[in-house]
Amino acid sequence: MTARTFINRLLKKNAIGLEKAGRSYRYYPPVSGQERVRAKFERLALSKPRI
Repeated sequence: MTARTFINRLLKKNAIGLEKAGRSYRYYPPVSGQERVRAKFERLALSKPRI
């Protein structure tokens, strides 16, 4: 798998965003860092405890 193929798969899954900047591309996460942390804590709070 090439890097471009991997990037295209992430784009299809909306795991990353894409912005064209002149002749190059800028890739970015679809959510901010703060939103990512909040979502992770919510999933943790809703998960069943492991014993």
